[in-house]
Amino acid sequence: MVPQLRFGLMTHEFEPIEEPQGDGGLSARQKINLVLTAAVGVALVMFIVQNPDGHNVNWLTFEVNLPMWLTVLGSALAGAVLALLSRLLFSRRRDKSTK
Repeated sequence: MVPQLRFGLMTHEFEPIEEPQGDGGLSARQKINLVLTAAVGVALVMFIVQNPDGHNVNWLTFEVNLPMWLTVLGSALAGAVLALLSRLLFSRRRDKSTK
């Protein structure tokens, strides 16, 4: 029997989906990236927990007293955004050069 979902007068039949077998299809490189990302995340959390005090942050003409965890988290997020943008930029250039 196929499950059905009813919306007023409409019905929709759902076909059963087979679950993927094995490790979910991750390549060796993806597994390494996942482990490294998790290790960096754990190290980041450990650093934040061990350094809860605030400190002065100077950037351009601004000076703000922030907790260490917020400074580290903001720096990590900025680094992740820059890495993503550079990856997108270089993949776009590589795509243009292969056409």
